Order: sequence, then C-alpha cells, then structure tokens
Amino acid sequence: MLAGIFYFDLRPVSGEDTDRMLAGFAGSDANGIHLHRSAGLLMGQAGGPNGRRQTGSAADVSAKQNICTVDGRVDNRRELSAELGDFEPGTSGDAALALQLYETGGQQGFHRLIGDWSLAIWDARSRAILLGSDYAGVRPLYYHQTAERLLWSSSLEHIARWVADPALDEDYAAEFLAYGRAAGLTPYRGIYPVPPGTMLRAAEGRLAATRFWDLPVTDNIEYGNEAEYEEQFRTLFQEAVAVRLDTDGPVCAELSGGLDSSSIVCMADRLISSGAVRATGLSTFTYCFPGSADEKFYRAVEQAHSVSPIHLETADHPPVSLAAAGNAMPASWAPRWAEVERRMAAIGSNVFLTGQPGDLIMGNWLDDAEQVADRFRQGQYSQAITQAFAWSRSLRVPVYSILWRAVRPDRAANSDLSAGVAEHHTYGDSLSPAARQRVRARQRQRSQAALLRDAIPSRRKHLGALNHLLECRTFQCPESLGSVHYSHPYLHRPLVEFMLTIPAGLACRPGEPRRLMRRSLRGIVPGMILNRRSKGSYDAMFLTAERPCAIELLRDPSAMRLVQLGYVKRESVTFRLQRLIQGLDCNEPQLRQLILLELWLRQRDTSRTALRHLDLSARPREHSNVL
Repeated sequence: MLAGIFYFDLRPVSGEDTDRMLAGFAGSDANGIHLHRSAGLLMGQAGGPNGRRQTGSAADVSAKQNICTVDGRVDNRRELSAELGDFEPGTSGDAALALQLYETGGQQGFHRLIGDWSLAIWDARSRAILLGSDYAGVRPLYYHQTAERLLWSSSLEHIARWVADPALDEDYAAEFLAYGRAAGLTPYRGIYPVPPGTMLRAAEGRLAATRFWDLPVTDNIEYGNEAEYEEQFRTLFQEAVAVRLDTDGPVCAELSGGLDSSSIVCMADRLISSGAVRATGLSTFTYCFPGSADEKFYRAVEQAHSVSPIHLETADHPPVSLAAAGNAMPASWAPRWAEVERRMAAIGSNVFLTGQPGDLIMGNWLDDAEQVADRFRQGQYSQAITQAFAWSRSLRVPVYSILWRAVRPDRAANSDLSAGVAEHHTYGDSLSPAARQRVRARQRQRSQAALLRDAIPSRRKHLGALNHLLECRTFQCPESLGSVHYSHPYLHRPLVEFMLTIPAGLACRPGEPRRLMRRSLRGIVPGMILNRRSKGSYDAMFLTAERPCAIELLRDPSAMRLVQLGYVKRESVTFRLQRLIQGLDCNEPQLRQLILLELWLRQRDTSRTALRHLDLSARPREHSNVL
C-alpha cells in the first residue's frame, strides 16, 4: 500500500497528518512500513502482495534525494535491469528501477515499464510529486488536491477518511446509474483515481497530466502466413500467464468453464507442472449455482489438470444484498471477494488470476462486419463483396445492410462507443432530466471521435470499447483484495498490443469468433472447451439476489436516497421494481445498477466503520474536475 502528503509551501507535516496517513497502514507489519520525510513531505509504503517490497527506512531523506514507492509487479524488470546496467538482474527493487527510468527518460520512460503497478515519486530538484499508474490501472491509486496540499493513497476508504466527510460526487452518481461505472471519478467529490497510462505532476499548487501510453491506433503487424501469428500468440499468451506466476507458494485462478478462464488455468498448470515458474501449485475458484450450463466444462478442466478446486455457491455469496453493496464504492460481489480473500489466506496464496477481458481482446464478436469497410478502403472491392456476403450469411441479415455499414465507417468514429443511457429502452432508466443532462455533458467532454478517427474501420469498435473500460479503471483490484496480487493475463500489454494491431480477420471471421485463439491453443486446452460456442448466464442468479432488495425498497419508495437527491424519478423506479419482483421486463441490467447504488448509499449511512456524516444533502450541481 502507498500513501503520502505533500504541502506545496513546504510547511512541516504535523503529527495529526502523520497519524491520518499511518491509519491507512493499520494491520500491516510494522517492520514492513517505510516512511520518507522531507520538507513538506511524508511518503509511506507498507508491505504488499508479491514480496518485492521496496527501499527506505523510517527516516528523513536528503533534500536532494529523489524517492520512489511502488505497488505492484514489474514484468520486464530483468531485461530493464540488465539494460540499465546498475543492478544485478533479478535482484533490484522495482522502486529503484522505476526511479532510474524516470531520472534517465523523464515521464515518458514509464512507457517501458510493463506490469501491474502504481507509483509515487518525489522529485527533489523540482520539488514535485508524481503519481502514475500502468496502462490498465489494475493497482489502485487515488488523490485529493487542495490549494495547500496533495494527498494520495492506494486505498479509497483510507483517503476518504483522511479527507474527512467528503460529499457524494454528483457526476459519479449520474454516470454510475447510466453505465455502471464512471470514468475518472470516485463516489467522493474531490477524490479522483490516477488515470491509467498517465503521470500526474503536482508542484506549486498545480496539477498537470502527461500520457506515457496510448492505444496503438495506427500500428500494424504483418507476418508472412497465419502459422507465424499462431506461434507469436502462443508465445505472448504463455508469457502473460508466466509472469504472473513468479511467486513462492500456490496461486489461484477463476475457472468458469468458459474459454478465457479455462485457457489461463490450462496454461498455468502446464507451466507449474513443468517447473518453468516459481509457483508451487494451482487452486481454482468456481462460482456455482443450480442449473449452470458451465458445470460440465469446468469439471472437464478440473479432471484434466492438477488443480485444487474451490467451489463457492452464489446463494451463499450473492452479487448484492441489503447488507452488502460494496465497500469503499458500490460494487457487486462484496461477500464473494471477502470469502475469496479468506480462502486464499488459508492456503497461503497471494496471486489471483481472472479471465477479464478475454472476450474483447481475443475477438469474441458475433458481428465484426466492419472488416468489410477495410477492404473497400484498400480498394479491394471484389474481396469486400465476398466478405459482405459471408457476414450476411453468418448474421442472417440482408447483405445490403452490411454494405451500407461498410461505406459509412466514419459514423463509428463520431459516436460514443461506451454503453449508452438506456432511455430508449421500453421501460427506460428512471433517470431524472437533471441527471440525464449531467450524463450527456460528460459524454460530450469525453468524445472518442478524435481518438478513433485515424483507426481503420475494423478497429474502431475494439479500440473504443477498450479505451472506455480503461478510463473507468474497470479492471482495478477490488478494495477488499488489496493485499492480493489480483491480475488479468489478457491485459498483458504486449499481448493486447499484438491483438489490436494484427489483421482483424485473423482474430474473428464470419461464424468463427476467437479464430486465432482457438487455433493457437490446440493441444493446450481441451477440445470441448476450444469448440465451445455457448456462454453461461448469470441473469437468473442476479434476479434471485435482487428481488429481496426490491421488496425492501418498495416499502417506502419516497425514502430512497436516489429519489430524495433528485437522481431518479419515484414513479418510474417504483413501477420497474414491481415488474422486477414479478419477473417481467424492466430493463433489469440498468435497474441492477440503480439498486446497487441505492443500497450502497444506505450502507454508507449506517455502517459503523464507514465515514460518518457523509454529505448527501446537495442536489446535483455542476462538477469541477481538478484536471
């Protein structure tokens, strides 16, 4: 865990400030806490998930000494250490390595740092604090700035307590109701996540942002034949899993029976069994519920590989309940994450792998007909027509609709590719006009048109979707798993950049989603998994968990916090909750977000360990982002 405070006028850090900062390290081994003090500055770091804790002692540092604290994992540390020449390969601390990259290459040097990490740097010469996060934003880091000081912490709960009584952020609430996430915001006004792929520099009361990584919009990879793509995919996928198994003791991975999680488990077992990695064993977590279509598939993986299966019943660990709607922010599955953390501690594991976001990166698209536009753009008209007919047959739609999309590809670059507000659904989204206007204003501010304009048509959908998910830090480690190395092999940056820059038809063709993945993993993943076309659904399980919540909210709809605050319309949400209880269409996915946020607000009001006196009295107002 990282935390710190910096006064821009270099005033001494008070004892009260020190106590508030150290409160975030409660429960950490005192011997694993390192503090760095200088004029106006106190930086702290506590022991973390991968055993590679960095530098320092609880002492003052020279006024000319730069300081770096890192949370996370650097995957190419051996190569960088050997290249920089000042460290023995495999022995240098990630903080020392990151600091040297900064001192030799400035903020752009962090483009070379591959892994899941967040960091804080004190630049003594310029008297500035830099906060940064890797391109995917997996390791959390938050900040709060005033005219006098900058606070930061890798725990949202900690920094919210430190700030003391932060108000609800109105933009966050409106955007969460619309999309289930909010880019660049937290539930607390004035507290923000460090943007992924970005360094923030704070000095003299000013905050500036510098991007060190961007999506490979115009990059292209071309090999001589398809076999070369398959070989490179296998190499990168193996690397993506292997670097996350560089740990003593057992590791854990989710196993749903789908292709994404199953492939990771199969590759991890292959690496562990061969002794190619340090990890000593593999346990799998499967979330079970009656009637699941996934059971025969995850059972097949369990039987084919040396894993220790752990099955958690979703009825015992529901996605949402009246008493569990998240922790520091609204989030599904809080009881499940608490149980996962407990089980991992019991077996001595601190690495947890997921299959996110395999669907997006691996090309799991039933409709990727934008590829036809690429052919037209390249002047390959005959091939374009042939491909259009192939997509027409696969999608069972008239060919003219495919061709119409192909000749108007710029429409995608001029639209917001994030999930839209559901106002056009038959049963709407219950947002008030003020909340809806707030969401639309945020959409206009974050238009992706400029980002996507230079991309070839077949990439715009993929790039836009990934960019939105990264902006929202969708893949960030849940707060309750902060002490665990929670990671996603499909977000391994070399693998992502490879999949985004090869010809789209290699990853997905008409009727052949995940084509490259399926072909490349033959002999590694069981055939029944590779050939699986179905996908398990959690919808019925969500409905089972949501109905008791809906019944409780309907006892007094006027008492709903979201109604009182003016975010949703009472009549609309009452009607939809009644339909949900009856099992009727009610735009349940968006109503799920509404229920979750409402229960979280109530939970924050009543929890003994939560912030006290959370200001929920303000109606939606204009939001001023410090960036």
